[in-house]
Amino acid sequence: WASSTVTTVGYGDVYPVTTLGRGAAVLLMLTGFALAGTVTAALASWFVSIVRSAATEEAHAVQVVDAELAAQVAELVLVVERLRADLAANASPGDAADLS
Repeated sequence: WASSTVTTVGYGDVYPVTTLGRGAAVLLMLTGFALAGTVTAALASWFVSIVRSAATEEAHAVQVVDAELAAQVAELVLVVERLRADLAANASPGDAADLS
């Protein structure tokens, strides 16, 4: 009876009939609810920590990629500016309109 009550199953085929027995049944039921709630909360917390760490790792990876892309874009801008300067230096006066 106590096992089925603490696991919140409580089949009902055996039950206390005295006030003391019913009080004990209430305590056993509350203990079962608390135990089930504690286990559920612990599992939920574990799942949330796994998801949060995965999201943090992904955000860090995105930041690294963004920084690398920004560096590559800055390098390409410098190359384009050098090429324009070289073209402007080597261009004839009639070709100046084509450089813009």
